[in-house]
Amino acid sequence: MKIFLGNSPWSKKGFYGVRAGSRWPHFEDARHEYMPFPFFLAYAAAVLEEYEHEILLTDGIAEKISEKEFINKINSFSPDLILLEVSTISIDVDLALAKKIRCLVGKNAKIALSGLHAFMYGPDFLKQNSFIDFVLIGEYEYTLRDLAECLEKNQNYSNIPGLICKSADGSIVVNQRRPLLSDLNTLPWPARHLLPMKNYHDEPGNIPRPSGQMQASRGCPFGGVFCAWPQIVYGNHKYRTRDPIDVVDEFEWLVRICGFQSVYFDEDNFNIGSRRILKICSELKNRQLNIPWAAMCRADTMKPDMLEAMVESGLYAVKYGVETYDQNILRASGKGLNIDKVKETVLLTHSLGVHTHLTFMFGLPGETKETAQQTIDLALELNPESLQFTIATPFPGSRFYNELKEKGMITCNDFSQYDGFHSAVVRTEALSSADLEEIVKRANFLWRKHISTRKPPILNNNKEDCVSVIIPNYNGKKFLPACLNSLLQQTKVNKEIILVDNGSEDDSVEFVKNHFPQVEIIGLSTNTGFAQAVNQGILKATGHFVAVINNDAIAATNWLEVSCNFLTEHPDVGFCASKIVKLDNPNIIDSLGHGIKRSGYSFNTGNGVKDLNQDHVSRVVFGAPAAAAVYRKSMLDDIGLFDEDFFMYLEDLDLSFRAQLWGYKCIYIPEAIVHHLGAGTSGKQYCKDNVYYIVRNTLYVMVKNMPRQILKSHYMRILGFLLYLQLFHTFKTFHSWSGLKGFYNGLKNLRKMIIKRKRILGGKRVHDEYIRKILINCEKEYKKFKINS
Repeated sequence: MKIFLGNSPWSKKGFYGVRAGSRWPHFEDARHEYMPFPFFLAYAAAVLEEYEHEILLTDGIAEKISEKEFINKINSFSPDLILLEVSTISIDVDLALAKKIRCLVGKNAKIALSGLHAFMYGPDFLKQNSFIDFVLIGEYEYTLRDLAECLEKNQNYSNIPGLICKSADGSIVVNQRRPLLSDLNTLPWPARHLLPMKNYHDEPGNIPRPSGQMQASRGCPFGGVFCAWPQIVYGNHKYRTRDPIDVVDEFEWLVRICGFQSVYFDEDNFNIGSRRILKICSELKNRQLNIPWAAMCRADTMKPDMLEAMVESGLYAVKYGVETYDQNILRASGKGLNIDKVKETVLLTHSLGVHTHLTFMFGLPGETKETAQQTIDLALELNPESLQFTIATPFPGSRFYNELKEKGMITCNDFSQYDGFHSAVVRTEALSSADLEEIVKRANFLWRKHISTRKPPILNNNKEDCVSVIIPNYNGKKFLPACLNSLLQQTKVNKEIILVDNGSEDDSVEFVKNHFPQVEIIGLSTNTGFAQAVNQGILKATGHFVAVINNDAIAATNWLEVSCNFLTEHPDVGFCASKIVKLDNPNIIDSLGHGIKRSGYSFNTGNGVKDLNQDHVSRVVFGAPAAAAVYRKSMLDDIGLFDEDFFMYLEDLDLSFRAQLWGYKCIYIPEAIVHHLGAGTSGKQYCKDNVYYIVRNTLYVMVKNMPRQILKSHYMRILGFLLYLQLFHTFKTFHSWSGLKGFYNGLKNLRKMIIKRKRILGGKRVHDEYIRKILINCEKEYKKFKINS
């Protein structure tokens, strides 16, 4: 039987809808990327495939297709049964589309609806919408399977648990809810092969991309009146779990087979049941996956030994729902959270180096201006990496909705306004809807002000801490002996050396295995570029410091020692730039640090100038070229790794810019000397590929990082520099076409970079004036060395 499963397109000007997979369907700003994985659709498809049905699963929102394209997919597939996942917030749009589909397919196909819309769980819905054949109640994977089997075999389906349908005489049959699946291990893994997996984004703490989403449990044993899934989807508060071995099997498959760089457990409460969680963590460690992961957890059920085990197995970030400071409001809402335990857990989480995302809610019964302010104060005190302020919004059909409606506390019956972010649809005894909207605006303003002034986290570092050295390599066998020998001879004893090979074809890997057994090797099947190779090494690294060095570079014996010692003695410094000189002519400077002008022109300070020891003291610089740089690992955990969209060139400048915006200093250390050949992999400085990436990535750096005020004040300089860049590559390097191609693709990917810009500048901890002064200082440095060249 041919079955179409769909999450249909849903958008409005400037926004896209989030429906399937979301605990609260809503609109997201079009500049955002958040996209939850549609678990029920994916599990349902997998179940149907087990019964050898032919499936087309289309997530119109994640695929970013139009309604016309979505309908065309249905038409081309010619299904016998169509299932659409809907929601109360989008129901008008959903029904309008279902009606169009009915006109298209006529009586050749049956149409079924499922999802978060409690008002379709009674007989009136099918009476009022005769073009719909079935409604599937709540958790629907096996209800859909039974329906498909009955339709295919032409059997009676009117008694299927969890199904609402029409009988032969036209009356509506409403069957009881299907009992919840008691053994989640009987479910096959989601049919991810049918979905655009790289399009799903929910990455707490900026866990690396691509990130895979999975679930280890279903349900919530607690009684929060505002939670939709337990009440509408599951119909109760039962908590069900999967076998830890099966959970880790799926985790490993996502990492080793599918290539995901991180995993997020997107479920109501991951951390319930210590023995189960400890078993999952133990299994993750035993399999040596070494992949960062994140989870949605409950703060007051998090035990110290559990959290420590989670961290040891790779926990990178966690989401905690706090909701409100007031214990009485929490108790009345059914959340039952212990706020003192929340504070204790969040502090412990931070102390273990784990990123946190906290959620808060205004407008629960009993809310006043005083309690709202206490909640804001708590959020600022806890100082998570990120947070979310929402307005309490009762999901239609929930206990919360029914209670507020009975008390006359609901102020809006237009379900499209039930977004929870900007529009208040309720009031409290003390606060109007307008009051609540002002409170959430004020809360967001104070949070933005807070993060613009907070300092980056400082972790305690010991002089004897390990440094992880990362060497990206592509066909660099001829350079490796000198590079690796220089690293093995370092005076810094406590170190690990990791070679990340980008699919070399010159036997680099075999050579290193045979001649340098001390070196750990990460072998990639193809050339993934500099950024991804280095990131792979960083994810594997266990040191408190991370050094990155090119394969065509040779480090002085004290390079690591002086760099790591400086970082240890100066906890306010995030990373160090080395004194890099030419390998073939050590009297000529290659780089004394990165610089960038307000025009966007970037440069290696001192490049090509004779080394007269003119920069013999440590000083603040803009950034560190990754040909030879040492980073504090905690800084990389905080700001994120190299941007893999750059592939190669300027990814180190981009990371330096992000570090500056987030409050981390870079110091040039003249004693940290490295000899660098340059262009060892590409063969020459300006080949056509180099020119393409340099031009394209110049646009990426500017769009992602340059503060708005600087762009606005110096747009003529910027335009002038971009024109110069193209002329230079036309008449000097003779790669005009590569330059134009770089500009074209840079502009083509502008939206993607703007989305990243929002994330980076939204988290900046310094004022624009600080960045402006740094850029002016870069210009002074450039002129100083230009005069001496």
